[in-house]
Amino acid sequence: NEKPLVEVTEPEDGKTYSGERKIKVTGKTEAGARVFVNNTQAIVLSDGSFNSILSLSDGENILTIKSEDLATNIEEITRKVTFQP
Repeated sequence: NEKPLVEVTEPEDGKTYSGERKIKVTGKTEAGARVFVNNTQAIVLSDGSFNSILSLSDGENILTIKSEDLATNIEEITRKVTFQP
C-alpha cells in the first residue's frame, strides 16, 4: 500500500503569472498511474511523465495534482499560484 511517486516540475509553488491565463502543469509519476489536475485527468505517457493545460482565475489559484496507482493508492501535491490580469 505504498503511495505512488509524483513530482511536479511546473508550475513552481508561489509563482505569479500575468498575460497568458493558460499554464502547463507537468511532472512525473509511476508508469501506469493516473494523474488528475484539479479533478481533470492529465495525459500520462508510458514513462510516467504527465502534462495538462489549466486556465487560471484572477488572484490566487490552488492546484491539486493527484496520482493514483493501479492499486488505487493516492499521493497528492498542492501548488499555489497567482494570476495578475
